[in-house]
Amino acid sequence: MLAASAIGSLAFLFIGFGFAFQGTGSIIGQFSLPSDWFFSSAPVDKLYTTVPVGMFAIFQLAFAAVTIGILLGASAERVSFGFILLFVPLWVLAVYTPVARWVWSEHGWLHTIGAIDFAGGMVVHVCSGFSALALVLMLGKREGFGREPFEPNSPALAAMGAAFLVVGWYGFNAGSALAADGNAIRALITTHVAACAGGAAWLILEFYIRRFTSLIGVLTGVLGALVAITPASGFVTPEAAALIGVLGAGAAYFGAVMLRGMSWYDDAFDVFGVHGTAGIVGSLAVGVLAAPQLAKNASFTAQAIGTLAVAAYAFVATIVVYLVVRVIIKPRVSTEQERDGLDLTYHGEAS
Repeated sequence: MLAASAIGSLAFLFIGFGFAFQGTGSIIGQFSLPSDWFFSSAPVDKLYTTVPVGMFAIFQLAFAAVTIGILLGASAERVSFGFILLFVPLWVLAVYTPVARWVWSEHGWLHTIGAIDFAGGMVVHVCSGFSALALVLMLGKREGFGREPFEPNSPALAAMGAAFLVVGWYGFNAGSALAADGNAIRALITTHVAACAGGAAWLILEFYIRRFTSLIGVLTGVLGALVAITPASGFVTPEAAALIGVLGAGAAYFGAVMLRGMSWYDDAFDVFGVHGTAGIVGSLAVGVLAAPQLAKNASFTAQAIGTLAVAAYAFVATIVVYLVVRVIIKPRVSTEQERDGLDLTYHGEAS
């Protein structure tokens, strides 16, 4: 994951950032090296005038890097290391960069029709969720999946990881205001409210259905709520945020428990199950629940078009990138390597 994030970061910073945020094209921007904007004091895009272009670039790089991490979680334990090293930079340039252009650039076609996404509901979560679904369908299931138990082996480590995620999520959502102002405060409050509502909703739903509550379950509810509130965090009231959190947790329960239980695809980290499903819910909900004072022209129709376009493009384009890379490098490890564990196979380290 570290190597993939490093290579993907270079691809985005040196090539993808210009294509995402410079030029006037509605589908893709223009190529520019970092030296073209590194010393500039002018905004790279008229939508983002409150911060220097360098700060904006590194903030956008963080979004790209975290989306890579989300995507690759789905393919854990069976994809070859060499395949990932080539797949990731191509995916960043062919899939993530155009989506960022469409939604977050003043010239992007989804932005111009009125689609809004405060902190990455479409760009990060719908994109990574449907890309992950495409990737795992092409890779196939892990050995023994559906016949052997594949349960989390450490709820304590999962809780620690979720804690890091929550802190980072607050930074991404509030930071997307690009200023220490009232909008950042509102985004922080709505993010926290949604997370709490999502955790509570999962707890109640799980107890009603299964007659017990689990730490992993509540954490998943919190994450589903955070995904759902991400596109809406700067555009809704706390009351609406609570509702979005509940809906996000419900979507995550459907994706991570019900869909996954059918075993027709093997998503190791429930990327599609949580990020894909809750990303759809949040991206659509903001079109209905956005406060007029914060998003005057919010439209369910624009949100639906944007969500569908991003989901379809991410799914199809990821398959294309996979097929191209497969010609060069074998994507799946051998059964023996999978059984031994990829940490030991590739890196000589026991997990």
